This record gives sequence, structure tokens and C-alpha cells, in this order.
Amino acid sequence: MAEALNKRRPVPLILLVLVAFLAPIAGGQVNLDTLPVFGMGDVLGSLWGGPEAAILAHALLALLPCTALALLLFKRKIIQVPNTTISAVLLMFFGLLVGTISYSSFRYLSIQAATEWITYGIAFYAVIAGAGRQRGPAEIVAGLTLGCTVVALKAIAEYVSTMATDPTWRIFAGWVNPNATATMLLVGFFCALGLAVSSQRNLAAAWGVSAVLNGVAILLTQSKGGLLVLGFFSVFMLCLVALWSAREGLSRVKPAVGRMLGVVAALLMAGLMLQVMSRSPSGGGAMARVTDTSATAEQSFEFRINLWRGAVAMIRERPIGYGIGTYRYESGSPGITPQTHLAHQTYLQLGAEASPLAPLFLLAVAGLWFYHVFRGARKTPVPQNLLRAGVIAAVLAVGAHSLIDSDFSYYGVGLATFMLLGVGLLLSVDAVAPENVPASVRRISGAGVLLLAILFVFLGMADVLKGQMRGALMAQDRERAESIKGPLMSYAGGDAEAWALMAQVASTAEERKQALETAAELGPSTKNLRALARFQAEQGQLPQAIGNLRKALLRDPNNLLSLWLLSQFQEDTGDVDGSKRTLQRLVAVEETPYFRIRALPELVPTETYEGRIKLADAEPDLGAKRDLLTKALAGFKRYRQMTVPMIKTMSAGGTSYGGENLETMERKMTLATEKARELAAIQRRGGDASGATATDAEAEAFAGVLESSK
Repeated sequence: MAEALNKRRPVPLILLVLVAFLAPIAGGQVNLDTLPVFGMGDVLGSLWGGPEAAILAHALLALLPCTALALLLFKRKIIQVPNTTISAVLLMFFGLLVGTISYSSFRYLSIQAATEWITYGIAFYAVIAGAGRQRGPAEIVAGLTLGCTVVALKAIAEYVSTMATDPTWRIFAGWVNPNATATMLLVGFFCALGLAVSSQRNLAAAWGVSAVLNGVAILLTQSKGGLLVLGFFSVFMLCLVALWSAREGLSRVKPAVGRMLGVVAALLMAGLMLQVMSRSPSGGGAMARVTDTSATAEQSFEFRINLWRGAVAMIRERPIGYGIGTYRYESGSPGITPQTHLAHQTYLQLGAEASPLAPLFLLAVAGLWFYHVFRGARKTPVPQNLLRAGVIAAVLAVGAHSLIDSDFSYYGVGLATFMLLGVGLLLSVDAVAPENVPASVRRISGAGVLLLAILFVFLGMADVLKGQMRGALMAQDRERAESIKGPLMSYAGGDAEAWALMAQVASTAEERKQALETAAELGPSTKNLRALARFQAEQGQLPQAIGNLRKALLRDPNNLLSLWLLSQFQEDTGDVDGSKRTLQRLVAVEETPYFRIRALPELVPTETYEGRIKLADAEPDLGAKRDLLTKALAGFKRYRQMTVPMIKTMSAGGTSYGGENLETMERKMTLATEKARELAAIQRRGGDASGATATDAEAEAFAGVLESSK
């Protein structure tokens, strides 16, 4: 049977349909700090959406379109290629991204990010060269739709399993966050609609069910942006379907429009039933976040606005960009938000990383694509046009949602979108053409594609080794960690994170020093510079430690940990005035959006409160001391009310919450208890009996947290 299938379907097309199916399932994680890997189960789990070996999962996905394109280049003399102008602009875009590696301060990370982007382009060219213009485009769209439907079924099962305990749960379905899940499901929804309106009646119902499942899963993400895009482009696609099917008269319009309206009606009914079934006595339900008007929701929106302001400031500060993939380390430099992994806006993030030319090139490609996919619609068969309507709606949905999220940073979304760009051109009249490509060009190009795929797998293996090292360190398995050191350096000798891990398994102070210095050189992040500064302080090299903290503050001037450490080291050198100025600078951060508008409102930072306490300890004036302690304890009260419950919940599951754990919580509650009693004594001496009584009550509340955690 397999042999017969290969005769009917060329191998490149089979590979393309397979990657379209797998992209939504295995492409939902992003390159964050490496997670512990304890065995092959974690690695294989990444192919089902797990985060432990995300880069390797992406690399294995990329192998499929890379192999497909290489086979076509090696075997065929005539290669189908896209419109010359589109191709030229796209190549300039990718060339620009690669060029940023040369001036990136985090080159290893930029190489990794550029590799992912280039494989998007390879998938685009592979679809155009290998899918043909008959059944191939529809089969790729079908593969993508089925993959998204698997994700939708995972999402629904996930919600059903949590509905009883948390009816407001937002689903992830193997993706890094619910908003990313929503973007991928939008692609699946519109592709399924395109297949439903363009297929024969016996298949249309199945694709309609697929669309409803994807739509229900989008509801379960509770992504406000996703739902807005879903509604708007459903209307847009309905107009396209009605317009393009009208060529064959009302008899053609009715079933096409009727199928779409049927899907929408079924989705609305399913959503209503879901909300009723999930309704809890407290009023929460499956759509609780969508209707949420609380201060927490407002703060989340304000944080996103501040990220965009920060990205604009980065572009103004360095118009050439900081290097593709480096936003996570450079985003704190404007002092508007803490360092954040993604800008939640594709075009601004590209502008900050690779100059404003990058989003302009990408938008130019999109503009040219839309021109060609709409051109000549009257000359193509109606079923082809109806499928094209679904492809256009899916691409537009991603492009629009990218205004409020960094959608192309999610590998599955990026890969699927570029494949759909290729499908759209194949469904058009004259957007692609066969070209006789010289053998030398084909061989060099094919070899280059395979080398890039190998590089990507190499980077993925390095990521797995870093995860295995973290796993060994977490398990305190020194022997295992020692056995990983050699392979880790072979694969990731140019990676700052690998050297930071090497510092944790160093057997001598000299080895640790070399590893920390190399990590800070290859990746001068605030985290790496702080680690080096701490080591230098332990070795009595306080001037060097202070120098590295000042370097860290250049990249993130309001970083609370860096300012707190700097004040401590200054005090240790005897620079009391300098330490005081740094503490005052630390406390002043409280008045900035950097501190007030946080990504996680429940995660209350306490460094400024500890800074106030430090200033109060050195303050001779009782009035000033009282004011400092009052504000510090008000902050610790917020920490107790908002952060402590989250720490306890996460600790019960064996994890920390934003770096906070029971140990750090107990230290802070001990300090707060001690200082509350000190403030109460000051208030009594000043004649404020009622204030002292209230402060004593707060001291008991802080102490109660300590008692309950034992």
C-alpha cells in the first residue's frame, strides 16, 4: 500500500503534508531558558508539545521541508518558483536577519533565531516547488487542518479534566501560552472552513466539524485578540465566498454560504452550552477572562502597551537593531519594562531586533502576495477560489493577530503561515512559473538547504544536552553532570547558557571563574553578569564585581536585583554614600511603569521594600525612619496577600513561582515580622497608640504566614 501511495504522491509532497500536520502539534514552544531533561521521555514528549527539547522538536520538523526541497533540487531540472519580485524581497528579508548576527551581543542565540526564520522560507519554496497545482495545495491545507484539529481535541480534553476544579482555566494544549494556541487554532479554523466550502458534500460535513472543534478550542483559550480576529475574518471570508461563488449563480452561493453559516451557528451553540455547563456558583466559567474588567486585566493590557513603547524606544536608540532573537535580553534597556521574552507585537519586535527594514520587507512580501492571490480570480474554478478564500483568511488572521502578539516567534505558526503563503500562490493564476535552473545552482542550493537542516539539528542536540545538565544538577547527580560536560562543550561551546551551566559543575574556583567569564563574554545578560559579580565578590574582588554590575545596569537600568546587589557591594567596600544613593535609586523605581505595571500582577517584587528597610536602619531621624518602614511594610503586605498564596500553590506542585519559593518567602516574612514590631515600638514612642496596634496586627499576620508554612 505504501508503495502504491508513493506512486500516486511524490515523496516531497508526502513530506510537506506530514510537516503541515505536525507543525501545530510539535511547534508550540519557544526558545526560553532550557528546562531540565531527565530522560528520552522528555525529549520525545517535545514532539507532542512538551517544552523540554523545543529546539530539537523544531529542528526535526524543519528536516521535512528541507529534505523535500533538497530532493527537488537534486532530481528536477525544471523547478517551479514564485514571482521574481516576491522572491527578491523575501531573500532581502532573510539576508537582513542573517546580517544582524554580525553585531549581535548574543550571537549563538541570533544564529538559532535566524535558522528558524530561514526554515520558514525553505518551507515556502518547498511548497511552491513540490506541491504542484492540482491536489497538492488542498492536501497540504488538509494536513494542516488535521494537525490543528488534534490540538483542538487536546485543548478540549484539557479543559474537561480541569473544569470541575477550575472552570475559568485557559487551555494550553501543548503550546507555550493560550494566546499562542489561539493563533494556531485560527489557522486551523479558516483552513477547515476553506475545505468545507470547497469540498464535495460527503467531505464538507467532516471539515465543518473540524472547524467547529477549532473554534470551540479558540473559545477555551479565552484570548480576547483571538476571538476578535475570529469574528472579523469570518465575516471577511463569508464575503469572499459569496463573491467568488456567485460566478456560478445562486445555486452555488447558497450551499457555500450555508455551510459557513452552519459552522458559525454550531460554534455559537457550542460556546453557549460550554458557558452554561462550566458556570460555577462564584460566577466564573469558560469565558470568565473574556468578560473580565478587573484591575488585573487592565494591568495586563497596560503592560503590553509598555512593551510596545519599549520596542519603539529600542528602535530609536539603535536603528540597526540589536540582533535577531535578542529581544529577551535587550528589552529592559529603555527602562520601561523588565526584560521580557517577547514584545507581543511581531513587527515592533522585528524592528527592534533587525531594524525597521525587517518588518517593512515582511509587509512588502505580504502586500505582493495579496496582490497576486487576488489577481485573476475570475479565471480560476470556483472550488479553487473557495479554498483560496480560506487560505487568505488564515494568513490575514495571523498577520492581524501579530499586531498584538509575537506570532512568528511560535515555530508552528511561522512554519504553517509560510507554507500557506506558498499554497496561496499555487492557487493563483500566474504567481508561480517553472524555471530551468542550472545544475550547479541546484546542487549548491540543495547542499545549502541540507547543511542548514544539519545545523538546526546540531543546535537542537545542544539544547537537549543543556537540559540533561540541568536535570543532573537538579537531581544532584554529580557523576551524571561530569559525564555530560564533554559532549556539552562539543555541541554548545559558543553558547553562554552552556558555560553558565559549566560554572555550576566546576570542581575548582579557577574553573568556575573561567566558565563565568566566558558566559558573560558570549552572552552579557544581566543574569550572567550578576553571577560573575557574585563570584568576584566572594573572591574579594569587589571593584571588579561593581564594574560588572554597572555593565548589567547599562542593559537594564532599573533591574531591581542588580541595583540591590550593587548597593550591598558598595557598602562592603566602605562606600556608604554610594550605597545610599544606589538604594535611593532602587526605591525610586517604585514610581516608574517598570515597577507598577507588571506582566504578572500577583508577583510582587520586594527589593525596593528591602531597600527602604536598609535606608531606615541607617536613618537617625525617627520620623523619616517611621515613614520608610511604613511604606516598606505596606509593600510586604501586598506581597503577603498576592504572592504568598501563589508560592504555596506552586510549591505544593514542586515548582517555584517567578523565582520565589518557600525559602525566600519565609526569609521575607521573617524580616517583615521583625520590622513591623520595630515600627510598632516607634509609633508607641511617638504617641500613636492606634497605629501601633494596627502594626502589631500586621506583625502577627506576617508571623502567621511563617507558622502556616511549617
